[in-house]
Amino acid sequence: MAYNEERNIGRLLDSVLAQTASDRIAQIVVVASGCTDRTCEIVRAYASRDSRLSLIAEPARHGKVSAINQFLFNATQEILMVSSADLVYDPHAVERLLAPFDDPDIGMVGAHSIPLDKNDTFFGYAVNLMWSLHHDISLRDPKMGELIAFRNVFRRLNPKAICDMRDHNVPVSTMRTLPVLRAALPYALRQWRKLHWTVGAAALEFYCRAKAQSVYRSRRRAATYRIWDPANSTKSLEGPLASPLPPERTKAAQ
Repeated sequence: MAYNEERNIGRLLDSVLAQTASDRIAQIVVVASGCTDRTCEIVRAYASRDSRLSLIAEPARHGKVSAINQFLFNATQEILMVSSADLVYDPHAVERLLAPFDDPDIGMVGAHSIPLDKNDTFFGYAVNLMWSLHHDISLRDPKMGELIAFRNVFRRLNPKAICDMRDHNVPVSTMRTLPVLRAALPYALRQWRKLHWTVGAAALEFYCRAKAQSVYRSRRRAATYRIWDPANSTKSLEGPLASPLPPERTKAAQ
């Protein structure tokens, strides 16, 4: 799912095509929604060299759920994967994501996202802290989204839904205080020399959540939240690629 990813999409596709499980990839679909840069041009160039790759170009942005549905409508494989466009895959990522499906009780598998930011600045430290806590919490109470694989057992997502968990009264693990504190304490102890940055990151997270709640309550139309302006810093990935840990797993019933 891509929006104005001309600086990332080539690197992503290179990493997908270089997978150790490349022979198990039947089709690669890029859903480009309302792109005004060279994203579609780059994807078409890759598609001319590999017949597995195809482009669905939406003239306007209708939100991520709409883009995912465009993919689901045309997907026929038993196992599907949905990925953000601002990722670079470890060479073994697809192989490791597919392996758990040998167990028929496994319905969905999520990858461990590792930021490329260095830990020697406050914001780099904060980003690494947030994603580390996200992973630790998800190992106990799965929450996945950046890169997931799942069985092809449904045809569409509800286009009116902003957050399925909220609509179905399912608590979001990374938004609950106790799981966050349980994961944060060991991290803070390991990084005790940067305790002031840990406190600063917590304060920044608290401010962002409070502001989001305020904005959400001040707007009347849910459609407002289906499309948002992305952060410019996500539009150009730099730095080395770290090796991922084994993927998170969840039973089909969950």
